[in-house]
Amino acid sequence: MNILVVSPLKKELKIVMQTLGLFDELIYRCLSNGCPVWEHPGKKIVFTYLGVGQSEFQKNFKNMLGTLESLEQVICVGSCGALNNETQLAEVFTFGHKAISETNYVSVEEQKDTVTSDSSPTSKSLFSLNSNEPGPEKSAAGSVKLAKSYVRSDVGPIEESERIALLAEGYVCVTQEGFLGEGYAGGVALLEIRGVTDYSDSAFQADFHLNLEQALMSCAKVLGQILKIHID
Repeated sequence: MNILVVSPLKKELKIVMQTLGLFDELIYRCLSNGCPVWEHPGKKIVFTYLGVGQSEFQKNFKNMLGTLESLEQVICVGSCGALNNETQLAEVFTFGHKAISETNYVSVEEQKDTVTSDSSPTSKSLFSLNSNEPGPEKSAAGSVKLAKSYVRSDVGPIEESERIALLAEGYVCVTQEGFLGEGYAGGVALLEIRGVTDYSDSAFQADFHLNLEQALMSCAKVLGQILKIHID
């Protein structure tokens, strides 16, 4: 299986690679389409960043799908803004797509478990097939929760009326780009992992920079579980 790990920002990707302890093991090169990638020799994992904003993200994502061969899984790791100010910073949300277990694809929407980002890959988790069995409830920062994210082109703070409307529709966070709820793209399974950096309010820019490292480190721990399960 070939796995593509993407982030919108290069600095997000760097935090992820460093947290996983892979930075010195990766080989840098440019693909034929000009995209820079970092490859893990022998592990069939490719890392890259795709740009901020839905238009840039989708354009580069489509280029990657057309360039990489035998690609079966794409995982986006990035930041998000929470809609509920009771959400803890650095909390991790996964949403909208397909997670993979050791033997099968499992719909994220059907899962009921909540797990911490430092859980063992063999414990009850997002990637377990036993979706009817309740997992441990966790509220600490860094926990993983299934969520519904809204892709928003406006980079400014969210007005209270819009926040209320989005919460009423079941959204828990907002991003500037993403897979738009698609489970597959040309037969490729998609999964998105996002860490909360801010509350989408007037302080979001300062909070984003302040909390980005911790949020992406939490995301990287979740990503590490997936990679360990599927490449060991």
